[in-house]
Amino acid sequence: MEGARLGKEASNLPQLIDAILKNPIYDDTRGRILVDEGIAAVPVIIQKLAWVREHPEEVAFSGTGVSVLLDVLASLIGKDALPYVEQFLSDDSKGERKWTRSYGHRTKTWIERGDVFGFNPFF
Repeated sequence: MEGARLGKEASNLPQLIDAILKNPIYDDTRGRILVDEGIAAVPVIIQKLAWVREHPEEVAFSGTGVSVLLDVLASLIGKDALPYVEQFLSDDSKGERKWTRSYGHRTKTWIERGDVFGFNPFF
C-alpha cells in the first residue's frame, strides 16, 4: 500500500513536496523520488521553499522537510542551490524552528565541500 501511495504522489510533485514538508522525520524515500524526477523538480522546490519562508507554521515542527528539500536541491543543482539554502540561515526562530537554520548550515557545508549530486546528506 505504501508503494502505491508513493507512486501516486510521485506523479504530482506539489503533493510529494507537501508530504515531505509535513513529515516530522527526514523523509529520504520521498527525497530520492524527487531526485529521480531531476531538473523538472527544481522550479517546484524553489517555489515551495519561498512559500515556506512566508508560512513556516505550515511545515512539520521539526523542519526536516525543509532539510530534505534543501538537500534535494543541492543534489540537483549543486552550488547553484546556495542562494536558496542561505535564505534559511538567518532564521532566528527559537525552539523546534531553530532546526531549520541548523539544517541549512549543514546543507551549505555539504555544498561547499562538494558533496553534491548524490543525495547522501549523512556524510
